[in-house]
Amino acid sequence: MNGKVIKKSASFFNVICNNLNYICFSRKKVKNDASILVGDNVEFIKEDSTYIIEKILPRKNKLIRPSVANIDIIIIVISVVEPKLNTFQLNKYLAYYEYQNIDNVIIYFSKMDLLKEKDEILNKINEYKKDGYKCLFSDKTESIDTINTLFDKNNVICLAGESGVGKSTLINKLIPDSNITTNIISKSLNRGKHTTTTSNLISYKNGFIVDTPGFGSIELNIPNDEIAKSYNDFRSYGKYCKFRNCLHKNENGCKVKEMVEKNKISKERYNDYLKIINSNKYKVKY
Repeated sequence: MNGKVIKKSASFFNVICNNLNYICFSRKKVKNDASILVGDNVEFIKEDSTYIIEKILPRKNKLIRPSVANIDIIIIVISVVEPKLNTFQLNKYLAYYEYQNIDNVIIYFSKMDLLKEKDEILNKINEYKKDGYKCLFSDKTESIDTINTLFDKNNVICLAGESGVGKSTLINKLIPDSNITTNIISKSLNRGKHTTTTSNLISYKNGFIVDTPGFGSIELNIPNDEIAKSYNDFRSYGKYCKFRNCLHKNENGCKVKEMVEKNKISKERYNDYLKIINSNKYKVKY
């Protein structure tokens, strides 16, 4: 039988197959070959009264933070207050998730109703919209409607972001009877308390929504030349750079830098990009 891992514990896995939930254990050789992730499609059999995972099927993608596999759409949940909007963190997320084989990356700005001075934040958000990113807002009911339509095509949609930004609140808006626990922000640290401790797939409509533990800093582990192609607008304009392996730093004939100067690409995000590659441990591949 083939199924999808929707939850994992220390010793067993919950696998859904034909709308039935199976408690499965894993062959030692499967565990040794690769760690089984939530979202994995697996092959399993029944031995006596026990279900055993025999094989992990080929993955579409594999994420480290959060630790999940086979994601169709990522919704990056980022708060505008409590904790305040952190564009550098957001830009690192965008670079990481766009590098993965994910069909669609969406930004969901949470806690918009708590925002007192909106002009500065809206100007920042408009830069992302101008750069071609789909932006949704917690204070707009149409944003929930938009997310709901994404599940009509059997998508696996993952919510990602720091603790306390509102991922669980968003799930409760989508599925009012889900009773996902939410928690208040830590005032002293300006970050949330961990209310979700493991990644879980929640069956919803024709697809799944992935609730994941919150996390802070993310290590990209991506070569600089791949980061240079991670942002959708960098990728589009980068095709016209003079050099094929242009890092958009000091090279002559760089189309990306030209678009930054023309305000076609956000200067703030470009500066964040420079910080990211300058602190990156990987060297350029040639």
